[in-house]
Amino acid sequence: MSASVSRSRTARSITVTIASALAGSLILAGCGGGDDEAPASKATAESKASQPAAEGEGDDAAAEPYAGMEPQEILALANEKAKKAKTVQVKLAYADKGGKIRYNMKISRAGRATGKLTVPKEGSMNLTIIGEQGYFRPGKDMLKDIAAGDQAVIDLMSGRWMEFSRKDKDMADMYDVMDVDFVVTDLVDLSYEGDDLVRVEGKKIAGRETIGLKTESEKGTTYIAADGSGELVSYQDPEASGIYTNWNKKLKIKAPADPISAEDLASGNF
Repeated sequence: MSASVSRSRTARSITVTIASALAGSLILAGCGGGDDEAPASKATAESKASQPAAEGEGDDAAAEPYAGMEPQEILALANEKAKKAKTVQVKLAYADKGGKIRYNMKISRAGRATGKLTVPKEGSMNLTIIGEQGYFRPGKDMLKDIAAGDQAVIDLMSGRWMEFSRKDKDMADMYDVMDVDFVVTDLVDLSYEGDDLVRVEGKKIAGRETIGLKTESEKGTTYIAADGSGELVSYQDPEASGIYTNWNKKLKIKAPADPISAEDLASGNF
């Protein structure tokens, strides 16, 4: 069966939109702006989080996992934990022209990732990456665009996964935005050396109690797990939000069955 599809135009539009929004406008960094080196050393941040309260500080202090830690030290601990993470699930929402970009991905440093992306005007797509091989399954709106409105092509491709690779320049950006380092170190700047970082009241997010950190100059708040683990839970501001869950949980990601090959997709034979 032969069909004419416009994957390159649509895919490139999506990846450029996502990459520019996530890597540029959406810097979840209510506490960002300092040098890469955190203000507190690894030993200081981790040891202070695990030390018991000093004698005489009272029961309230003893129950506080971050007792004795400055806001910068708590942020440094979160930075250390994020850089060491092997896996994480990230849900992002960013207000873009015409709607919200939504990103929900489970990502592993082992080169595996899976989840869903939704982009205004383009629609949604499911994505899976296993090493150098990628797979995407467009939603109805995106498929209509890919198929240029051809109902026969839509019927043939509906529900089907399609292959792509890192060598495909139209989809190469996907590998960047589905990378652990991108979502935990590039996207979220957890380093800060200013003197206006303060601790604020936290809230329950994704089932976890948190503490808040923010600067006087930023509208956003970074939320860290209140249990002393130093795990980043969320960043929220009027235009963007990110929720981080399932840190270091084992991921089982398999290649989808019977995908349309990159060659067949490019030639329209499938």
